[in-house]
Amino acid sequence: MKFNSIMRAKKAKKFVKKQSNEQDIRQLRRITLRLERVVSKILKLTCLS
Repeated sequence: MKFNSIMRAKKAKKFVKKQSNEQDIRQLRRITLRLERVVSKILKLTCLS
């Protein structure tokens, strides 16, 4: 019985870790998209001027 609960806890930890990793990846994608936009804007401005 105790062994089962330990295994369950480990699985839960892995699951939580996986979920948080996915959230981090999403946030990173958003940040990179924003950076790309900013960089392209800056490049356009520098090319125009």
